[in-house]
Amino acid sequence: MAKENDKAWAILQQQLMVAMKKSAWGEMAQIYLQQATMVRKEGKEAKHILAEGIRCELMQMKSARVDKVKVIGARDELVCPSCAILSDKVFSLEEALEKMPVPNMACTSLLPRVGRNWCRCCIR
Repeated sequence: MAKENDKAWAILQQQLMVAMKKSAWGEMAQIYLQQATMVRKEGKEAKHILAEGIRCELMQMKSARVDKVKVIGARDELVCPSCAILSDKVFSLEEALEKMPVPNMACTSLLPRVGRNWCRCCIR
């Protein structure tokens, strides 16, 4: 399984380099999400990779001239107190890029299937 993951990671890295050369922010965000999911499945912390994907989403919004973004938190019994407070907050795009509120680094949501915390907040 480790060799398969290594091969998949190498392919994703190649795809990421191509997307970076094109400034294809949406593609980059999707690749980072795939990488974060792989790392999480290995039982490792993935918030730093997830954050890069969110940064790419924000850059895509910036290129579309979006001025403000809103944090959308999960609205269920699994949402942690920190994410519940963050939910519905509005940031200027520049402020969001600077503060990177998502993924919430203080998130403590434990998802049953994952067995680890995984911030489900997003920015729209």
